[in-house]
Amino acid sequence: MIKVYVKKQRNFAVSASKIKKSLSELFTKEGIVSNADVNVAIVGEEKMDRLGKKYLSKKEPLHNVLSFVESETAGGFVNPPDEVLHLGDIVVCYPKAAL
Repeated sequence: MIKVYVKKQRNFAVSASKIKKSLSELFTKEGIVSNADVNVAIVGEEKMDRLGKKYLSKKEPLHNVLSFVESETAGGFVNPPDEVLHLGDIVVCYPKAAL
């Protein structure tokens, strides 16, 4: 089973259920059908700017989307003890992505 967790920083006009459905369908289409999860955060420009400065080596313009693979943030690949494949995090800057 694929679980998609969505967290909104503010009350952005985004349907969490549509995001969950779309990502679940995409993963299934791409062959990811085992126990897996992914986190999606919908954030504003200030939060995205802070994340870009923290995780990107160059000062770049504000990004629409940043993604973090679990193995990049956890310090290397480790077989999960709960047997759930943790795919990582997707951060979407709502004001930029909505344009």
